[in-house]
Amino acid sequence: MSRTAVLGVGNPLSERDSVGVAVAERVAEVTGWELVLAHTTGLEIVDILLPFDRAVVIDTVIGLEMGEVVIVSEPAAKAQRFSHSLGLLESLKVGRAVYGEEFPEVVVVGVGVRGHQMTLDVNKIAKKIIAIVEGYRER
Repeated sequence: MSRTAVLGVGNPLSERDSVGVAVAERVAEVTGWELVLAHTTGLEIVDILLPFDRAVVIDTVIGLEMGEVVIVSEPAAKAQRFSHSLGLLESLKVGRAVYGEEFPEVVVVGVGVRGHQMTLDVNKIAKKIIAIVEGYRER
């Protein structure tokens, strides 16, 4: 049986940086996928994801419109900046290089925020993300 993780990245004590965590909690609730939370995007992410076959990683991205949801790929990351200093995509790239086919299939979803005020509708964002990654539920 395959395992799918919903990994929320962020600091639940920071209004702006808590989006990845809050949305991941809701996505896991709706989909039944395993919820995992991380407060870092460093190489610890590799160890967190190794037990899974697939993962949807949700993090705040600076530079998007408030509430905008995008799939983030490595080329696109140059135009966007995650709210964490150590690169999430770089860590995933290392994981793929080291573990090859053993490393899970990962989709990184960025959620846009602006400033320090969070007025996002977590349920609405979770629905957007679920619609984007709906194919994962079919496997």
